[in-house]
Amino acid sequence: MVIYGADQVSALVASAGNSTLSAGYAGEDVPKTVIPTHFSHLNDKSYFGDNGPDVYRPGYQVSNTMKDSLVDDFDKFTNLLEYTFNDDLRVNTEDHPLLLTEPAWNTQKHREKLAEIAFEKFKVPGFYIANESVLSAFAAGKSTALIIDIGSDSTSITPIIDGFVLRKGVIRNNIGGNQLTNAYLESLDENQRQNVLSNLIPHQLIESKTTVELGQSPKFNLRSDTNPTDSWLEYSKSKILKDWREATTAVYENHIWDDLNVLQRPIKSFEFPTGFADNFTTSRYKASEILIDSRNFNPVQFTPNSFEPASINPSDPKSIAELIKESIQSVEHDSRTQLLSNVILVGGVSSTTGLSERIQAEISKFHTNSRVKVHSPANTVERKFAPWLGGSILGSLGTFHQLWISQDEWREFGHPIVSMRCK
Repeated sequence: MVIYGADQVSALVASAGNSTLSAGYAGEDVPKTVIPTHFSHLNDKSYFGDNGPDVYRPGYQVSNTMKDSLVDDFDKFTNLLEYTFNDDLRVNTEDHPLLLTEPAWNTQKHREKLAEIAFEKFKVPGFYIANESVLSAFAAGKSTALIIDIGSDSTSITPIIDGFVLRKGVIRNNIGGNQLTNAYLESLDENQRQNVLSNLIPHQLIESKTTVELGQSPKFNLRSDTNPTDSWLEYSKSKILKDWREATTAVYENHIWDDLNVLQRPIKSFEFPTGFADNFTTSRYKASEILIDSRNFNPVQFTPNSFEPASINPSDPKSIAELIKESIQSVEHDSRTQLLSNVILVGGVSSTTGLSERIQAEISKFHTNSRVKVHSPANTVERKFAPWLGGSILGSLGTFHQLWISQDEWREFGHPIVSMRCK
């Protein structure tokens, strides 16, 4: 067995969100693998990871193991971890302690179930579950920070004071990358929207295509041997839309909108799998306003986790500045200045051009007498995988070995040891 105390830690770190699971070894700079949390299935047969929903299989449905950033199907999530450890990392989990990440709204029931899977299924010698926002602050070298995490389905504001989550200050809404994509589609004129929607054909279904000029009708041939399910098509189309959104959207960095200035901004083009390509102008800025103030957009339906609802529900529609103000005001007055000067922006959507500058401008409107500084890692990997990177750093520290829950402790105390040890 690998010794994981002192300076000989050999831990596995895994972090799952609504769309992807990242995993690798503690002490490394990037995850070894990043795979979908979705899986494809037909009857009793399921496929995961790179061999899962991105591969077309006749009759196969696609489902997600996660909902609201929490595990929704523990049996399939266990299979997903099994694929990660056995097929991607190729490790014997009995030789490595495991560190998992969790959102601030995780519940005790979820945490205990994850510990049970780690010890009973994977026989890990040690286990720990750590808050994602604390890990994001840790990755940025901060012990006190205000973490803004914008993921695929939600935005959360979490104050961290001396390495601990101030739970009463955690605010979240149900606006994220998926809602931004929908707003982007709605912001297009009718002709351009129909062009986008008609070219959401997954590359797996295309037999051949010919290059055409920008804006011209695509020339392609579909495979004749396919009959995809609705769930597979929905998953595949959402991936195309995500690529389109990430490649073209931007945030207008000034909090006072200026149509003329936006019109003068550079045009972004995108080519869809069919070969159709188009230019995108002001709509790519207008849509991103949903991240700043969702009240001006259509309401988004929120569906809670079916295993157990989150411990902190999304707030009513508010601007991101109001969410931040509400979070800051829940903190002792002495800590507010330090939080405002250490705002850290992370999450998959945080890479949107101009977003950190705009958030700083929005916060400054409410806090005119304070120094506001929004930190956002220049490296996209650091933004997208901040919780994993924090876990990688934490799990590699020799001093951290005292916090691992051991197999012996699990056998002696059972489920209650999780809340006793993982604060």
